[in-house]
Amino acid sequence: MNHQPPLCSVHLIQVHTLSTCPSFKMYCIVLVQYLFPVVQTDHCFNTFPEFLGCIFLIFFLDIMNRKPRLAWELYLQMETSGDSFSLLHIIANDCYKMGQFYFAAKAFDVLERLDSNPEYWEGKRGSCVGALQMIIAGRERKEILRDIVQLLRKTGNPEAEYIVRIVKKWAKMNHLTLTV
Repeated sequence: MNHQPPLCSVHLIQVHTLSTCPSFKMYCIVLVQYLFPVVQTDHCFNTFPEFLGCIFLIFFLDIMNRKPRLAWELYLQMETSGDSFSLLHIIANDCYKMGQFYFAAKAFDVLERLDSNPEYWEGKRGSCVGALQMIIAGRERKEILRDIVQLLRKTGNPEAEYIVRIVKKWAKMNHLTLTV
C-alpha cells in the first residue's frame, strides 16, 4: 500500500524546496505563480505566513517599480478575504504615494464599496483628481478618463458630480469624447 502524505504536506515540502532560490524576489514570484492556484483550494495555506508575506512583497515591489497593473491583476485573481482586503489597502495607499492614481482610485473604489469608511471616499476622490492631473500633464493615458468618471459615479457622495463636471469640461475643451 502506497501511503501518500496529505496534499498540504506535499505542497509545504515543495515550497521548502523553492526556498533554495538565490534571489528572494525570484523565490516569491515562483512561490506565488506555483502555489496561487493551490492556495485557493487547499485551506492549509490560510495560516501560511511565508506565502502571504511573499504576496505582500510582490505587491509592494510591483507598485514601487511603477507596475501597479501587475499588483491589480494579482488582486483580481484572489478570493475575497481579510487578506485580499489588506492587499487592497496596499494597492490603494502605495499607489497613491507613488503617484499611480488610476490604480489607487480603482482600489479605493472597491474599499469604499466594501466599507463605508469616509476615508475611502477621500482616497478615491484624491486619486481621481490626481489621475486627471497626470492626464493633463501628459503622464497618463487619456483613455482612462471614462473609467475615472465611472468610478466617481459609483459613489453616493455629492462631491462626485462636481468632479465629473470638471472632467467633462476639460475633456470638451481638449476635444475628447467621453461616452459614459
